[in-house]
Amino acid sequence: MKKQLFLFITICFLFIPHLSLAQHPDRDELIDIATYTLAQGLGIDEWEVTIKEHIDREEVKETIDQLKNSYKASRKEDDNSIEYSFRDIRPSNELESFIKLIIPKEQQYKVELVAVVEGNTWNDSIEEDYESTKNNILQQYFTASAKIFSCLTTTKHDIIDSVYFLKEFYSDFQFNEINRQNDSVTGSTYKQIISGHTPRWDNQIMLLEEPMNMELVVKKTHNQQEKITIGTPILINEY
Repeated sequence: MKKQLFLFITICFLFIPHLSLAQHPDRDELIDIATYTLAQGLGIDEWEVTIKEHIDREEVKETIDQLKNSYKASRKEDDNSIEYSFRDIRPSNELESFIKLIIPKEQQYKVELVAVVEGNTWNDSIEEDYESTKNNILQQYFTASAKIFSCLTTTKHDIIDSVYFLKEFYSDFQFNEINRQNDSVTGSTYKQIISGHTPRWDNQIMLLEEPMNMELVVKKTHNQQEKITIGTPILINEY
């Protein structure tokens, strides 16, 4: 997915002090969204889960050595940071995973470990592979302090109105809308950005003094179809 998306999440990750880390142990946000989307007769265009955590500089060498045992490694450097990338070498047409270790050159900034699991379709086999991949990454490289962000994009069929889809979604997820932005700028591809809360998920940030843990974006495409992106806050905003 987009390089800008990765940068946006990295920046926002530094400024969310009210993020709750508690989670239902048997509740996965992406699986919730994917299951609902398919039940509505919609396909899945793309999905992404990002896991993020800061680590101590003393852990960097050990982490790099550990990752090199399982992933194909590359390194790049600029004026501000050194970045190691580790990409899964397993052949898979269903999902991809990679891990980045970002080491700021300025010592006052923390080292960040970021893992991404992503794909562009969904079925029972992919769900099983996704859970296995995500859990393996969490267990091997992250602690309980890691933050997880998820999102999924679908394209509305002509016979399914987005208003109806959102109405049913609100009901099924017990979604409490907190804020809605309607973009009326001429030529803009955005139609609506909706922020709110579902009691299904424990992770949350505060918005307008209310808990928020879900966002939806309805976006017009060039051929006037509508793409609907559903996800956890921060990750979805690039869409």
